[in-house]
Amino acid sequence: MWERSKTYGPVSEQMAVIGSIQMELTRYCLERNEGNPSRKALAHLAALNQAVVKAVRSVSNPDHDDNYQDLRNFTTIAETVIRGE
Repeated sequence: MWERSKTYGPVSEQMAVIGSIQMELTRYCLERNEGNPSRKALAHLAALNQAVVKAVRSVSNPDHDDNYQDLRNFTTIAETVIRGE
């Protein structure tokens, strides 16, 4: 855990930011899907939530290349899910 804090910053602070962004994405997904998102919508949301983690981490440590690579990968997964590929 200590190593991750050195790389990404304060864990509790980051988790609070990540959680609040993910909560808003979830609320928006529920609103857009009238409270009953499809499996595809949930899969899309899951990929975007993973991207949120990497986006927040990149704010804490903008020089950590892995964050950007993973962020691109998760947004590609989100797009793939929606396009049905």
